[in-house]
Amino acid sequence: MEYHNYEEELKKERHLVTILEKEIGYRNQQLSELGHKFNDTKETFLKLIAEQKFKDRRVMVLEQIYRDDISSRDYRLFKLERMYYDSYAIVRQLTSEKSKLQEEYTREIGKLQSINRKLKDDMNCQKKKLEQQAKELEECKAQNDLERTCLMDEIEKLKGKFQNKKSTESYCNLNAQIIALRDQLGEKTETLQYLECLNHTLTLKESMSNQELQDARKESIRSLEDMLSSRTTLVIKRMGEVDHTSFLQACSLKFPDGDWEEISAKLCSSREEYVKDPHWHPFKTCV
Repeated sequence: MEYHNYEEELKKERHLVTILEKEIGYRNQQLSELGHKFNDTKETFLKLIAEQKFKDRRVMVLEQIYRDDISSRDYRLFKLERMYYDSYAIVRQLTSEKSKLQEEYTREIGKLQSINRKLKDDMNCQKKKLEQQAKELEECKAQNDLERTCLMDEIEKLKGKFQNKKSTESYCNLNAQIIALRDQLGEKTETLQYLECLNHTLTLKESMSNQELQDARKESIRSLEDMLSSRTTLVIKRMGEVDHTSFLQACSLKFPDGDWEEISAKLCSSREEYVKDPHWHPFKTCV
């Protein structure tokens, strides 16, 4: 009986040992995972520390740049202020010249418009005359064609009469009538040729008038372009605006491997804010 109880206790102890071994294995696994997480966290923390140190160094470098830049920028600002006051007088002079040129431009435009209207009226008048003469020419041509046809018919009739009458007296009268009809036909032909020549002359004159009008328009446009040249164009720059080119050049030389464009933009922004501040002045009075 005692032996049976001892075996039962031994089984319980072995079962408990098995459970404890599993628990110990599970705990060891958790400790291993926590160790890995700790190592990862440690590496991340070290990286953050390194990044923070790098940022601190960058901040120190930027502060040094600010300190080095202030004196040179102050001198440049002084020169820019002098240039501004000098250019202000030039701008006023250019504005006055622009007003005069604008008035002259307005007068020239009025003259050119008047000339264009006159040329257009003359062209319309000549066009109407040409159309009227062309219409009259067509009517004359139709009338001449009709008269020519009638004359030819009359000549044919006279030839028929001549064939029926063989007498000398009838032949002479008939020949005289034919000569008279031919003379009339020649006069009509000359009139028709004159009208055709006149039509050609008027057409050529209209073409020349159109060409003169186009030349006048081109000359007016060319005169206006010469009047409104690049010298009359005014360019205004905002006061306090900083030239970014010098910042870009300096930062590209000082930080060739870093983000020098971002540093340049920050420097420009800060300098523009300084210039906008009415309480800030780069020049100090030492007593």
